[in-house]
Amino acid sequence: MNEYKTFLAINLNDFHANQNGEPETHAQIKFISAKTIEAAKEHVHRLEPKTAWFVIPKSYCDENIVYAERAGIIQGGKNTRKQSQ
Repeated sequence: MNEYKTFLAINLNDFHANQNGEPETHAQIKFISAKTIEAAKEHVHRLEPKTAWFVIPKSYCDENIVYAERAGIIQGGKNTRKQSQ
């Protein structure tokens, strides 16, 4: 199977430099199209060899989105809001 997949490459230099002691940050994210995660890592390394990157399949992010909803939180299409006792 020679199908291309989409990967996200997150700039770890930005990720750590922009924390400023807070529990949040902002970082550059690149979308990489490749056949394997190894190929995606090699590609981003060739683009910016002096930057540390975290590479994950975009499908992993898509499967783990937490959606906001007025009545509660929807995760992966299922309402995970706990009922009040």
